[in-house]
Amino acid sequence: MGRDGDKQAMEKRQNLAAFWALGLLNNVVYVIMLAGAKEINAGGVGLVFLADVAPTFLVKLSAPYWFHHVSYSVRASLCGFLMAASLLTVALGRTLAVQLTGVGFCSLQAGIGEASMLGLTAQYHGPSTITAWSSGTGFAGILGYAWVVFFHLLLHMSFPATLMAALLLPVAWMFTFFYALGDPTSEAYQEVLADINDELSSAVDERDEEEYGVEEGEDGEGAGLPDFGEGTAASALLSPNAISPLYSYPSTSLRNEAEEEEEEGRGGEGEGEGRGRERKGGRAQKRARKKKGKRSHPQTYAFTIRERWSLFLSLWPYTVPLVTVYWAEYAMQSGAWSAIGFPVEEEKARKIFYAWANMCYQIGVFLSRSSGMLLPPSLPLLWTLPALQCLLLLFFCLNAIWHFWYDWGLLSLCFVAGLFGGAVYVAGFSLISRHTRDEHRELALVSASIADTVGIMLSNVAGLLLQVISIDERGREEDEESEN
Repeated sequence: MGRDGDKQAMEKRQNLAAFWALGLLNNVVYVIMLAGAKEINAGGVGLVFLADVAPTFLVKLSAPYWFHHVSYSVRASLCGFLMAASLLTVALGRTLAVQLTGVGFCSLQAGIGEASMLGLTAQYHGPSTITAWSSGTGFAGILGYAWVVFFHLLLHMSFPATLMAALLLPVAWMFTFFYALGDPTSEAYQEVLADINDELSSAVDERDEEEYGVEEGEDGEGAGLPDFGEGTAASALLSPNAISPLYSYPSTSLRNEAEEEEEEGRGGEGEGEGRGRERKGGRAQKRARKKKGKRSHPQTYAFTIRERWSLFLSLWPYTVPLVTVYWAEYAMQSGAWSAIGFPVEEEKARKIFYAWANMCYQIGVFLSRSSGMLLPPSLPLLWTLPALQCLLLLFFCLNAIWHFWYDWGLLSLCFVAGLFGGAVYVAGFSLISRHTRDEHRELALVSASIADTVGIMLSNVAGLLLQVISIDERGREEDEESEN
């Protein structure tokens, strides 16, 4: 018993480490593209930002309606391909259009990866898995900027060479998902699969009786397939119409495996046939356990489009704070922080402050996203932090205009902004994981993943307006001083 407990603890640590690495690898290329935006298009950084956000938004918006038809393995492989294609396209592209296409590949990869992995956490260790994933995404911000600084600025490699060096990242992503990440551990998910196996075994027994004349024994073995009734999981899974033509649900493969094993087990009579059936069921179930992480939760297939939309709307207590905090912090980054410098008149000074402000912000994000198991999340906290973030945004906007606190001490508030943003991310998804029913959890996490992207897109508009207002106000003050 103790040995089993040690094995389970080791598997849990391995899975948590794998989710941390997946979070890091999923976001780091996205950050590298943002950090090198000026290298891609010095005169139109906004185009790079748009190409790096818009595809993610479209993926997350549509994900709840098609993700369940595509296995996690296929989605993970697609992410690895898009990651490599993005790096190669931007590095080797000779025109802005080609390079922006590469940035779009990166955005698609980040959106598919984040929505998929957040949904997959529902099959593992609950909120602790979300914390591991969140911590990895937080560290991606630090590593992404550090990658560009180390290779491009310190080693004086060209930006294309810096991107080519990052080609090891998609390899690491594929290895982590397919080899480091173990089987799902969700008890609810395993129970559903066990029920499916029982139902399929009954279906095979029914076919035996009809096609091969297997008689029902005294213990009821060989009894026909029970009437599951309409609307049950079994009736949906065993219905031919429930199978997607492109990506079959596990019940298809399980049924085929059960039939193959049944053929192997047949050939003996009496007791030998019984042992063959036991081996058949055991091997089929064992194979099923190996496959269960490759597909969405069975209940996900049963939701209608209206039910999916209703589920998303019901998540507003969690998604509204996520949208708000991301809107506020990215408006600070793209607006207020870019208008601060010592002295503010020098463009180089503004760039230096902006770089340090973002680094302090990323450190704060990493620390707070890693604290999910230390600070129990709650709805009051989830709503309080975005309000505080909005106050920080107001402070930076006013300070960028009137300079009432204007020194390097402002970096401490940039760090705090990162703490607020990271804490809301991990708290929001942890609360969704805890407060939703087992059969809704995976779809709920996928649906809610769009919240941060909506906040980022809204912030781009707000940030541009804030930057223009602060610069115009400062210009008027300088004109008045020159007249005096």
